[in-house]
Parts: sequence; structure tokens; C-alpha cells
Amino acid sequence: MVPGTGRSGTRYPRPVMAAAYVLEPVEDLDTAAVGAVRRIYEEGFPDHLRADFTSLTDNREDGESALALVLRRQPCGFAMLRRLGVTGWTFLRYFVVDQRLRGQGLGGIMWDQLIAWLQADGCTLLVFDVEDPGEPGCGPAQAPWCCPYAGTGRRTRAPATTAGRRCC
Repeated sequence: MVPGTGRSGTRYPRPVMAAAYVLEPVEDLDTAAVGAVRRIYEEGFPDHLRADFTSLTDNREDGESALALVLRRQPCGFAMLRRLGVTGWTFLRYFVVDQRLRGQGLGGIMWDQLIAWLQADGCTLLVFDVEDPGEPGCGPAQAPWCCPYAGTGRRTRAPATTAGRRCC
């Protein structure tokens, strides 16, 4: 039997240790890692849904943050945030996990770290939208880019007394 597979030969993802992953500002990464973040971003969104990568990294507006989920300096995901003035609200522009690493729980790890980062930054509400799968051009063929949920916001209050769980 091959390691990481069951009796039927079905491949199972390896367990992920969340503590090994870190959310880091893209500007703190080396050139090769920034190139990997660019690949993750460009493979994660079709042309018509993405901005030029340099506008997200080198030419960001005030209040914007480009963050990468990394494991041993190797990017695994990318998130782009924009603070909405002094409201305490933040808009999530982009959130993507490397398509080669999907199915291992990295999206959840990145989400949890992003929420913790926002809480530490004083954010009280995370606002985001997704592509409506009912719209023309957003069907099964575009599944990697379309989400079954309508646009929404996510409160990022400090966790209640339940250890390790978000209170949202």
C-alpha cells in the first residue's frame, strides 16, 4: 500500500498541523515566494475577476493588506484586504488557496488566521462577496471560481469563553 492511500488506493490528504502555517505580509517574502503568491493568485481567479498583481502588492492603496499563508517560507494561499475607513470594517477582496494543495484544510487554517489577524487589528466586521452561480458564465465549468453562497459579511468579534472557537 502506498503511504497516504487507503486499501482501495484512494488518496487521502496528509494531516495538516495548523501551527506550522503563518500568515505573513507579501512584502516580507523573498522574490521567489512573491512569484509563488502571484501564481497562486493568477491560477485561482479567471482574468475577468482579478486585478493586475502589482496593483495588489507594489501599488496598494492606503489601508490595503496583501497576506500570504506560508509553510517554511513557501506560500500556500493568498488574501487581499482593504480597510473601509475608520469603520472597523474590512473588505476581503481575494481569498485563494494554491489549487495544488486544496482539500487539505488549508482554507480553514488561512481563514482562522485571517480572522485572528483582523481581530488583533481592531476589525469588527469582515465584508466579502462571491460570484453568484446563477449568473451567466458561472456554472460547473467555472466551479473553482464560483461559490454557492450569496454575498455576505462575517462578524469578527473576540471569541467568547469557548476555548479556541470563534463567536460569530
